Amino acid sequence: MLTRKMDEISFIDEIDARFDHLSPAKQIKAIQIGCALSYNAATCIIYEIVTAAHADFMSKNIALRLLFLIKVKRPSEVVLQSVNIVEEFINSSMAPVSKEDLDKLLLLFKKNPSCYGVKCLLSVFNDESIL
Repeated sequence: MLTRKMDEISFIDEIDARFDHLSPAKQIKAIQIGCALSYNAATCIIYEIVTAAHADFMSKNIALRLLFLIKVKRPSEVVLQSVNIVEEFINSSMAPVSKEDLDKLLLLFKKNPSCYGVKCLLSVFNDESIL
């Protein structure tokens, strides 16, 4: 159960692989809580959105709306770059992401190596066989 009193690790465990099964209202609540917690929690939600959209568990329009909400709620550099890459991926009908954008995200990850969400995003986009 998502609550504002959750710590970061409990929150990430709660949304991991379940985000796409939440109702739209609970997805928005998860974004609000995650973005308030940390950029790491926010990037984990971004990862959940891209995997759900790719697997057709979430429509393109809903995914893009949720990504916009994340940008508004947690406009940090790493979150904005993560959202930009995922938006590019979704808008291009799941075409490969540019190396330049991945390199920018990798550089941000090197500055923030504890950002699990970015690590997950990098693993998805660097190994297209996952998708």
